[in-house]
Amino acid sequence: YPNAGSLLKAAGLNLKERSSGQHQGRLGITKRGSSRVRQFLFLATLRWIKQDRWAHAWHQLKVTRDGGKSKLKSVVALMRKLLRGLWWVAQGKAFDSAKLFDTRRLRSVVST
Repeated sequence: YPNAGSLLKAAGLNLKERSSGQHQGRLGITKRGSSRVRQFLFLATLRWIKQDRWAHAWHQLKVTRDGGKSKLKSVVALMRKLLRGLWWVAQGKAFDSAKLFDTRRLRSVVST
């Protein structure tokens, strides 16, 4: 894939607004790609949240900011971040989860 955005689109994780002239829709993923890829990415993301301090802190901040209602939305957002990181690994770069997050903001949540 030429860029990470095209990989997200191939996996069905690109965002699309479903609205018409009558109502304002919400953003959601398109689900046009392979459901199997999304399934494995979902499981990998759950493991990533448990094991990586930056992913865990970002997930905690997003869930608390939204009042605890959007745990799944947070996981899907992390799936998108993880897939972008995997695209960079395929390009020959080393995976560093700190590059996927604004670590300055997360330092207050992460206890080292």
